Amino acid sequence: MERVLTADEMRSCDEHAIEKLGVLGVVLMENAGRAAARQALRLLRANGGKRVAVYCGGGNNGGDGFVVARCLHDAGVPVLLVLVRKLADLKGDAAINGRIVEKLGLPQIVVDAEGDSSSSPGRWLPGKWNGSGVSGDHDSLEQEGDPRDVLGKGDLIVDALLGTGLDRKVGGLMSGLIREIDLLRALGCVVLSLDLPSGLCGDTGQVLGTCVQADSTVTFGYLKRGLLMFPGAALSGETVIADIGLPREVENTLDRPPCYRLTEPMVREMLPAKPADSHKGTFGHVLVIAGSPDRPGAASLVCEGSLRSGAGLVTLATRPGGYAVLRSRLPEAMGMVLEGDGPLGPDDLASLLLACEDKDVLAMGPGIWRGPETHELIGGLLREAGLPIVLDADGLNAIASDLSLLDSISSPVVLTPHPMEMARLLGSTVQSVQANRIETAASFARDHGVHLVLKGAATVIADPDGVTAVCTEGGPAMATGGTGDVLTGVVAALLASGLSPAAACRAGALAHAVAGDRVYKRLGRAGSLASDLAAELPGVWRDWEW
Repeated sequence: MERVLTADEMRSCDEHAIEKLGVLGVVLMENAGRAAARQALRLLRANGGKRVAVYCGGGNNGGDGFVVARCLHDAGVPVLLVLVRKLADLKGDAAINGRIVEKLGLPQIVVDAEGDSSSSPGRWLPGKWNGSGVSGDHDSLEQEGDPRDVLGKGDLIVDALLGTGLDRKVGGLMSGLIREIDLLRALGCVVLSLDLPSGLCGDTGQVLGTCVQADSTVTFGYLKRGLLMFPGAALSGETVIADIGLPREVENTLDRPPCYRLTEPMVREMLPAKPADSHKGTFGHVLVIAGSPDRPGAASLVCEGSLRSGAGLVTLATRPGGYAVLRSRLPEAMGMVLEGDGPLGPDDLASLLLACEDKDVLAMGPGIWRGPETHELIGGLLREAGLPIVLDADGLNAIASDLSLLDSISSPVVLTPHPMEMARLLGSTVQSVQANRIETAASFARDHGVHLVLKGAATVIADPDGVTAVCTEGGPAMATGGTGDVLTGVVAALLASGLSPAAACRAGALAHAVAGDRVYKRLGRAGSLASDLAAELPGVWRDWEW
């Protein structure tokens, strides 16, 4: 499993390896720099580049950059160091590697902070840059001054300015250097960031003032949360995890619930074997409460998501006008008409509890006819149904004003909000939710004892014990109405098939996202429908041998 760390967790792992296990920090730096240098050479050759400028900060990220510069120099690549601090002023492991590149005579430019950082990174103090290129077969270089004068299309910028320790807005000199890197990229250079793009918050993926746009990022030891969350995921480009020699034991020292990136092997292990003598009863019966006369499609999508994800039986409970569409479009689903007219409310509780008696899972919310008393019905079902419940869409909106309804749940509950629904549940804003998606989901799940699937780019799955997982699959085909309804059905079907709530959320989120990616590849974004995604699910399960 791919564990994803916060900046503090990464710092703790480094400190434990160095102070408790005796791993030398300079060895970790060497391993990190060598791994990044291999990626740098790959990028140079792939893009026809000849030269490299390594922008080095004054801390350990800059030290990693010195190792990269030395390795590239040894490979015959012309390398220029752009420094924010004189090599003689460095400390610790960075100073060790700084002295090496200085003794090797690598050319350097020291950026003077007295320059006008609002329009440029500062005053360039001239240095000479000599070399003969990657293959040694092109002209020698001898340039002074601004890297813009000598770097061309395909040449490489190594961003080693700021690492995971950044916890405040970038300004002044660093802000100017980041703008300089982005300008060089606009002129055709390729950018490789070390550990994180400089200016990115390693915990949330938010930009701290200004941030490098990288074409590739080599992150050291472990994935960082900010590389998975947007906009960080888009700013990082291709992400490579480099093994820098941290003993796996360091993970055991971390005291907060772990976060993982979902992968196909991880999910496939969660899927139970299907007995050869299986029948429809083996895989459970899902009761769906969804749809209404003016939104019958939502009910159809939930039911199809369940049926195409292995549910043995699916029954839809809805008002009379909501069932007609389902009968014509999805004859495999059964129906239960909720008598009466108007929004769902307490008067429907008795009939729905009776319907729950021979069912395995209840999925509720998409497209329901919601009124001022609908939350009372949901509260009654949460208390008395005795089934795992998947709550989505208007089911979530109905309880947003009274979250105490979650305090008396009798069985596992899964909530599947998108960011706006999450904001309603919290009485917050979408911007606040998106600013720290992992912690938002984890805190809510812990506080209310529920499993939560926070949908969106980089879907977050959170368990009541605080353990989280991030699904990085799923692209533009997901951005159409009804795809969330399909997910409700998928998770419900997996619960009915016997998966634990945590496993059902993880497997459902990844299968749903992979199906969306396949639809996008086949149809593009503009022509993709939620029903296309549902129809793609069987192929995902087949390929996963389930």
